[in-house]
Amino acid sequence: MTRSILRHAAWHLGADTTPGIPQDPQCAVQCGTCGERTEVPAASREAAEDWALEHTGKHPTHQTYRAARVTYWRVSPTGANPYAKKEEADARKAG
Repeated sequence: MTRSILRHAAWHLGADTTPGIPQDPQCAVQCGTCGERTEVPAASREAAEDWALEHTGKHPTHQTYRAARVTYWRVSPTGANPYAKKEEADARKAG
C-alpha cells in the first residue's frame, strides 16, 4: 500500500456503526489506589458507579477512581474524496 497525503479532501467524523461496536457510551473505571479496573467497560454509568462502590466496600482505604466514557468513532471519506469511490466499489464487491 502506498502512503500519500490528500489535501483538501472531504472526510466525515461520526459514530462507528459497524456491527459489533457498542453504540451507547460505555464507562471504564480504575481504582486510583491499587490500579484494579473494570474487566470490560460497563454498559452504563450506574454499573461503573456500582463497581467503584463495591470495590471501596471491599477495600475501605481505596477512595479515588479514574473514570472514562468510551465512544467509538469512524472517519469516512465523502464527496470528491478519492477514497469514497474506492469504499463504494469495495462495498459493492462485498455485498
